[in-house]
Amino acid sequence: LSERGYIVNADVSRQLVDMVPVMTDLVSAVDPNILVIQLGTNGPFDAADLDALLDVVSDVPNVVVVNVHADRSWAATNNVLIADRDHPGDNVIVRDWDAFAAQCPGECFVSDGIHLTETGAEFFADRLGDITGY
Repeated sequence: LSERGYIVNADVSRQLVDMVPVMTDLVSAVDPNILVIQLGTNGPFDAADLDALLDVVSDVPNVVVVNVHADRSWAATNNVLIADRDHPGDNVIVRDWDAFAAQCPGECFVSDGIHLTETGAEFFADRLGDITGY
């Protein structure tokens, strides 16, 4: 993603609840026109946590929220919560990575079925680029 011009802020095993202060600082520092958020793979979250995060980015014109593709007990629930935040006319755009992942050609995932190979990373970046133009 960095090679395509995205500013990436990632951390190992980051949880959604930990993102509110991180996102507050990021939005203040960068003032983005478009923001991509991918969270929920590392654990469950609830509606209040997601709403708190989306409140922080409510002034960002375009917020792309990428849902979860993982064989984890919480993935489906997280995806429902994410889908419920996509309303016509608002600033949230949900990107259904769970559906797109099945379309990825070739060997796209390492053995855990979550982390991407180079082919998978390119496919993922292409799906984001369809919306962001990067």
